[in-house]
Amino acid sequence: MLDLSWGEIAVILVVAVVVIGPKELPAVLRTCGRMLAKAKKVTDEIKKSFNEALAEDEISATRDKMKKELRQIVDMDGNLQDAYDVSELPLKRTEQIKQRPGTD
Repeated sequence: MLDLSWGEIAVILVVAVVVIGPKELPAVLRTCGRMLAKAKKVTDEIKKSFNEALAEDEISATRDKMKKELRQIVDMDGNLQDAYDVSELPLKRTEQIKQRPGTD
């Protein structure tokens, strides 16, 4: 995250002890910890809402795609179009099987 080495952290702690003082340092560190926890909570909520929005967008896109496909399948009167006539599919499949070599 911050990509600090142990030497840099030690320097920051020494400066903090000198500037803030050893008596005040625990309270300041607790306050910093609480602030970081709140920041993490806020970022987690933002990630969650972003993921939810993304999922809703994907659902919406899928729904629109399905509506488009349905419009292509069904005409204005609610009848299936000839291109999607499935009533003869078993018959066509039977004919294909009969045409294979080695079948009677």
